[in-house]
Amino acid sequence: MAGLNRDFLMPYLQNICSLHLVLRKIEQKMRKINYLVFEAENGPTIEPPRRREYVSEKNRVYYTMSAVGCVVIAFCVMFLMLNVLGGTRHGLLWAAAGIVVGVLLLVLARLLVNHRRMVNFRINADYTRAYEQYRLAVEKAEERTANTVSRLKHRLQELEQQSKQADSLLQMAYAVDLIPMAYRNIYYAVYLYEWICSGRSDDLNQALRSFDPETGKVKLEHIIVNQTDAILVHTGSVASQYRTFVMQKQQEVILRAKVEEMVCNAQEREMYNTIVDVNLAAGAFFAAADDLIRM
Repeated sequence: MAGLNRDFLMPYLQNICSLHLVLRKIEQKMRKINYLVFEAENGPTIEPPRRREYVSEKNRVYYTMSAVGCVVIAFCVMFLMLNVLGGTRHGLLWAAAGIVVGVLLLVLARLLVNHRRMVNFRINADYTRAYEQYRLAVEKAEERTANTVSRLKHRLQELEQQSKQADSLLQMAYAVDLIPMAYRNIYYAVYLYEWICSGRSDDLNQALRSFDPETGKVKLEHIIVNQTDAILVHTGSVASQYRTFVMQKQQEVILRAKVEEMVCNAQEREMYNTIVDVNLAAGAFFAAADDLIRM
């Protein structure tokens, strides 16, 4: 892995680093969307309205007034009949007044029942109106939830496809076998890209030997957290220069010609051509993945 051509090695390491970063970014986005789906499907529900208790139409007051009214009327009628049958007219006015009072008591008792019946009618009408509003609100909420969940799940499917595509490209890049299996993770990918960008040796063996996992991961995690977007934007900017198929083919012709001009054996030439394949495929992916870079 010593003495590799930087024109091929730098974009190769940049693509491996960017693929790891974009896969991490997709994973984080998918976790967030899954949480939003769960929240939308299991979020707070609209409480149904509660019906107020009905009032009793015939209560103790009603029965008391009715009983008193009936007793007064019965007593006054008996008193009136006794006076009429006895041929006297004493107390007729009081008897008539008593009958009127009894009738009034019965009327008031009935009015009390009607009032309570109207109260119950209003209670029922208020509940019916509130329940209809509740039903409409639930329907709208369910419709909004269904639309939101559908949109989020569609986005999840897109991210899953892009994740599979990025992972396939990453495996294709590692298949060149420049980086040993034990060093194929996001930390070494970022480290090697930072190494080559700093202008140090092109010897990947030397780069890997100089990496201290204990102290290096802290610095690399800082880079991953704070510079992911900048690295991906730079990768996307480079890839956008070859956004069209024609531009990609022109770039491929240039790179293939450069490989042919290199002084190397057949095995090395095959390796460089494979790196060209990787860089072109990754470039096409990032050129069309502006949504991933900007999200």
